[in-house]
Formats: sequence, C-alpha cells, structure tokens
Amino acid sequence: MTTRMVGVFMRFTGLRANTVLQIEREDLDLAQQELHVRDVVDKNEYARVVPLAEALLVEAGAWIELTRHGWIFSKRRHSRRNREKPKKLPTVSYRRAWEIATEAGEVPLHVWHPRGRKNGRPLHAIRAAFDAYLIEEGVPADVVDFLVGRNEPDVRARHYGREMMVEARRAVNLIPPIDWGELVDNVFPLVGSCRGG
Repeated sequence: MTTRMVGVFMRFTGLRANTVLQIEREDLDLAQQELHVRDVVDKNEYARVVPLAEALLVEAGAWIELTRHGWIFSKRRHSRRNREKPKKLPTVSYRRAWEIATEAGEVPLHVWHPRGRKNGRPLHAIRAAFDAYLIEEGVPADVVDFLVGRNEPDVRARHYGREMMVEARRAVNLIPPIDWGELVDNVFPLVGSCRGG
C-alpha cells in the first residue's frame, strides 16, 4: 500500500520519489489543500508551497489522516531517518509495474526506458508524464515549472509564488482521477479514463 501511495503522490504532484518520501504530516494542510515542499533533493529545485489536487485527496486523504505527525512514509526502508539519505528507492517495484504495463501494451517502452539510455527511469517517468500531460493540456510552462520546483521560473514567480497558486491549483486538478477498474496488476494508467486512456 505504501509504494502505491508514493506513486499516487507522484502522479498528482509531479514531485520526485525522494521528495515524496520526505513529506511530513506537518507539511500537509488538508484544509487549504496545500503541501509545503521543504526537503528538496536536487540542487535545481527549491522549497515551495504547492496545491494538492482534489483527486489526490480523494485517493489518499484517509491514508494521510492515519499519520498525525512525522514522516507519512516513515515505516518503509525508502524513507529517511534523521534526514539521512534513504537506503533504497522503490525503483524495483516501479520497474516491475512499468514492465507489466508495457507487456500489456498500455505504455510504450520509451516512456520509462528512453532510447539511448543504459538504464530505464521508472520513477522519473511518472514525473515526466505529469509535466508532459499538463503542457499538453495548455498549462503555461512557468506554472508547470513552479509545480515541479524547477529553478528556471523568473524571480517574480519565485518570490510571489502565491500569485501562481490559482493557476497551479487549476493545473493539478487537470490530472484525472485514477480509474482503479482499469488497473492491470496494480498499474494505474498515466492518462485517466476521461481521456480514453
């Protein structure tokens, strides 16, 4: 269940797996539907407050409520303890999920294992799909950059990010709900059923 929830968080936020695994209960404001991203793992990323998709709260709200304080993924070997580097990411689980989806003809191999790369990137593929989906839906690139924490947004966007929250909230709510009836061996499609996918 925990690995699934990591995937659900990644799907609806565009965050890296390492960043998702560092979310503390105190970082989640369910009343305001916001996440304070504090623990960034990449030098090109920055701390920020991002909106939570309504569909994420439907999928994970009750699960989030199980944790009152501290790390929401604290009982997994993937989580950090005392802010140390995680021992292992859930790459094996996600690689197998992508393999199953590819074998079933639901996901082309190049989505998670780009040509010319020695190794596949099953965890990054969820983030890349989030990015690509929002761009295809017409979300401005600076809003997508804000959501995923890229360091390229202009100074105004970084210092006055609250102005971007309306567009960012609209963007995350474009990610369709998960149609669990379409699952194949616990793999959820990156494009929801509302797009025929």
